[in-house]
Amino acid sequence: GTTAGPPAEPAQASALRDWLSDTLTAGGVAPLPSLAGALGSETAALSRAGNVQDACGCYYWALRLSDKVGADPPALVRRLGGGLNQRGRLALVAGELRAAEASFRDAFAAFSHASDPVNAALVLVNHATVCRSRARSKQRARSSCRSATLQALVAAGAAVLEEVPTAEEVEQLAEAARQQRRAVDAIRPLRGAQPSFYLASVRQLADDERELGLTLLAAIERSAERGAERGAE
Repeated sequence: GTTAGPPAEPAQASALRDWLSDTLTAGGVAPLPSLAGALGSETAALSRAGNVQDACGCYYWALRLSDKVGADPPALVRRLGGGLNQRGRLALVAGELRAAEASFRDAFAAFSHASDPVNAALVLVNHATVCRSRARSKQRARSSCRSATLQALVAAGAAVLEEVPTAEEVEQLAEAARQQRRAVDAIRPLRGAQPSFYLASVRQLADDERELGLTLLAAIERSAERGAERGAE
């Protein structure tokens, strides 16, 4: 007898496969690696950032396919947001602040699109952490520079004045407070269901506002001191 051939591919699946292939080719984007191959590679399995990136790619293409058939499942958007947030957290730990900020912005857009205010607020908290990290980096650089300058001034017997916080420090502290305030505003309507998250967010906002205020005050006072010294000269 004759052997039956493989079942024909459904017309809709065939159209989706062709569309995806054409889109990849036109956009110059290489197809995602085989998940089976990635899982079989010890190096790939140990690369958390690479795995998260692949997951985000899978969710992205799943959404593209869903859009092709006229659907936009919130669950897929939410999962994409979770992957983007995780990618941002890994970049933050690695000190890649620009990449972390970009991922958190994308994650916020995804969670907002999925009408998920709790996770959207969590991403804003992470974005605020990026700004605080930038401010700390500026402060460490200023302290390191001041240490070398201080030694030279002491050796020369010159007067030593307190350093003025840089404009970049103030800017990043202000941005951290702004993002934290957005997180508090986002979670406030749900504070009854998320009391711990809301309280922790408010406390962090209070700390951010306090640090920003003290930094601004120090900048004003030290600038005034320097102006008085120049006037006396």
